[in-house]
Amino acid sequence: MSRNQIIMVVAGCWIVAAVMGGIVNMLNANTNNDGRDEQTITQKGKPDTTTWKKIISDIEKFNPVPKKKPDITQENIAEPKERQLTDATLIGTVLTEQQRAILLLPGDTEPVVLSLGDQWLAPWSLTQIEQGRIVWQNDNTNQQQQQVLFQ
Repeated sequence: MSRNQIIMVVAGCWIVAAVMGGIVNMLNANTNNDGRDEQTITQKGKPDTTTWKKIISDIEKFNPVPKKKPDITQENIAEPKERQLTDATLIGTVLTEQQRAILLLPGDTEPVVLSLGDQWLAPWSLTQIEQGRIVWQNDNTNQQQQQVLFQ
């Protein structure tokens, strides 16, 4: 046998094997598809969810023990903190003919507009309104306290 004939025989065997492999693969693919088309999914009633809920509730991280609230007694009750001028935040000053200061008071969501002589915390009265700052004066002691924007 010549060298060319050997190459032709090997190539022919390889081609026959490839064609046979392709045919077998196509037959398997058709068989699998037919089985999938005929399958139907059936479900009877609602799914059982109690099993996974019980398992999750047994895990401490997902079902922590509620913390006990301390009993309220006279000793536990904190005395309310005395309000100070610094509790309010100066959010703006209006320097027109009628000068005004705009403050956000503690516990409020809406700002309050005050003019000279007004007060939000007795005995402190508003005595000066300047750009970016205001001055309060204690009516009893004449002590003055300055307040600047956003502080």
